Amino acid sequence: AELALLLDRTAGKVVAAGHRAVAPGAAGLFPDPSGRLLLVPEPDERRVTVIDLARGVVAHRVALEGAPDRIGFSRGQAYAPHAEGGRVSLIALNSLVEGAQPAIATIAAGEGGLAAADALGATIATAPGDGAMLIAAPDDGMVHVYMEGMAAPRGALRIPQQIRPLAMTPIDRGLREVAPGSTRPRWPRRGPAR
Repeated sequence: AELALLLDRTAGKVVAAGHRAVAPGAAGLFPDPSGRLLLVPEPDERRVTVIDLARGVVAHRVALEGAPDRIGFSRGQAYAPHAEGGRVSLIALNSLVEGAQPAIATIAAGEGGLAAADALGATIATAPGDGAMLIAAPDDGMVHVYMEGMAAPRGALRIPQQIRPLAMTPIDRGLREVAPGSTRPRWPRRGPAR
């Protein structure tokens, strides 16, 4: 299969461009936080194709242990959950530059599969604060908390038994000290007046 992309280099966004070969059954398009790289999980090939949008080329085809079917991002890592077995491959974004060897690590995130077939939205998200990720495990009925740099999740948030976490959006309602003895609360945006 081929993926056609049109690049708007000034805005740094995909608008269209040349054809790039991807495997049949590619599971989506996931731009990294910088907007420079486009990651395409290919579960049947057990890999992620990385397209460098700035150069318009396939930069890497990253082979993984499991079959990735979606990608989540932190500031420095791409999280590729395996559809089976409750494992997640982490790909260091700074290792995806031209000529570099991709740095890959694998962590456990539960015992059941992490397949996105039933997902209604993002199942990997940045936790409020710095350095933590939330990874939903629908088959286990929990959300794992992973601190970047650790070899295993720090803990898990239990979900009521009848509920499977199929999507999540973390919200930060915490207070932060901006000066000694001074905080600034975060209020939700005001809705329409009724």
